[in-house]
Amino acid sequence: MFKPQGSQVYVASKSQSVKPDVVSDIQALDQIRLLIPSFVDFINPKETYLRAELQMVNARGVIVPDKKGGIHSLFRNVIIRDGGNTATLESLEDYNAQCCMTSPFTAQSSLAHKRELFEGVQADANNSGESLYYGAPQSLAGATDADTAVGTARVAKKIEIYTQLKAGIFSNGIIPNALMGGMRIQIDTEDPNRALTLPFIGGSLEAGLADAHKTTANLANGGVGNRDGAVAQNTGSIVLDIDTDATGKNNPFAVDDILYIQKKDGGDYPLKPVGEAGSTEQVLGVVAGFFVTGGKLGVKLTIQADTGTAVPTGAYDPAGTDDARVYYKVSDREKALSVLSATATSNVKDRTIPAPTYTISGLEMLCSVVTPPTSYVEGMLKKSLTDQGVSLDYLTSELHRFNQVNTQGLVQVQIPTLATRGKAVFCQPIPSANFRSLSTSSFSGVPDGARNYQFVKGTELIPSRVAPLERYSQTVGTKGQKRNEPLHTSELQKALVNIEEMPFSLQKIADSFVIARSFNKYGQITDLAEQTLSLRVDYDAGASQKIFNNFVYKLARLTISKGQVSVVS
Repeated sequence: MFKPQGSQVYVASKSQSVKPDVVSDIQALDQIRLLIPSFVDFINPKETYLRAELQMVNARGVIVPDKKGGIHSLFRNVIIRDGGNTATLESLEDYNAQCCMTSPFTAQSSLAHKRELFEGVQADANNSGESLYYGAPQSLAGATDADTAVGTARVAKKIEIYTQLKAGIFSNGIIPNALMGGMRIQIDTEDPNRALTLPFIGGSLEAGLADAHKTTANLANGGVGNRDGAVAQNTGSIVLDIDTDATGKNNPFAVDDILYIQKKDGGDYPLKPVGEAGSTEQVLGVVAGFFVTGGKLGVKLTIQADTGTAVPTGAYDPAGTDDARVYYKVSDREKALSVLSATATSNVKDRTIPAPTYTISGLEMLCSVVTPPTSYVEGMLKKSLTDQGVSLDYLTSELHRFNQVNTQGLVQVQIPTLATRGKAVFCQPIPSANFRSLSTSSFSGVPDGARNYQFVKGTELIPSRVAPLERYSQTVGTKGQKRNEPLHTSELQKALVNIEEMPFSLQKIADSFVIARSFNKYGQITDLAEQTLSLRVDYDAGASQKIFNNFVYKLARLTISKGQVSVVS
């Protein structure tokens, strides 16, 4: 295929905007359809970009796209076809998982900054100041009690995205778009609970695990009411043992969070709402605002009382000032909630807190249209009308998913590929519980007590001896860093190089665990359809159930012959 030769030839170029067939804001679980028309003759893929604006919506907490993928985390599937819809050039199932799988190993400081600027990757969390996706929290200066509490949620920013689509067809030489009758691109957007994460989960602020101890309480200003009670009876406040200031630093909560209280020892509360049985957990209420008193975080609450009998003041007070912990639940932040509301002018009513999501607006593909020399264009046109035709090779992938049920012993992961020009395979074990969860990355594989692994190709064992994995379950140093396994690391490095992903960072493999194998060297290929392919992993007792995402990388060949478009791989 034609490639510009620097100063040897002048190649004119221009930018052509291509918009979706339905021009509107794009939501989660939508489908984006783009048609690059046939009059766009030749496309330079390395200068072709997706441009859009991205905004988080209904976020409780500073929810952001998965930091491994940014905007790419929001794209579940990417399918590219010719303009006549007769041939599939690429079908990238779980496109987001594939992008996130390799990105930690190619990370470097300069690239990280570029990804933040252009791909919407917020690598560093910021709970108290301004961040990529959110403005700074409203100042708590002057907010000293429930009456002056600040109840404004953080403002979500609309940020600009300018990135390339990470598909093989867009990483090679000039694309003869006109000869294909144009190109059709379909992008399916992802479930928010899979695409987004809460960056503050983990460590000292983990919900339900942090000892955010109550120090003082005024949960009922004149008594906690019920659904039909007076407004004044349905608001209260609580002060927590969390150091803060006017910036709201160290505040793990958000407006509209449901707060729970529980005794540290897990026992029943001796004091509880009238008519309710004792339990290890009580609902305090819905966060309505924040204030600062004595350098500690105060929370204004809308009390969630369901009984027909008023609850006396102090009904939720623990036996001692250091006896309780107050927390939210990540599971509450993942879904729409029906709660009670209290306003200054009306009694308690039901209201719905919407689930978090995102909006993509103004999306367009900016195609770099080039005009090669006339001789080249005429030669290609003539060749496309012959039996030999015009061909273009590019790297692509296919997904084979495997559900692991066994939680101990040998697991045999089947990879039923029919690729005749295979390059490498990447097997990513993701815990089923993490597959759709804001509390953790849905795209991070885990070692999870794996002892060793080995691929099986026909009757051949690859590598010839089992590759140990036990070091990934061991830690070193005061910060508990995971150790690496040399053989596994070497195999991963070779596989990354073979799919043209340069490995710059292999220090934290356990945090983005994947088992990989390159089937050849020096750009060669292997027929993987001749024999069966599988992966054997030996697990210790107590391993979790997992979903294995098995990505087989292969070369595809696009051929345009006698006006027909075909693809083989």
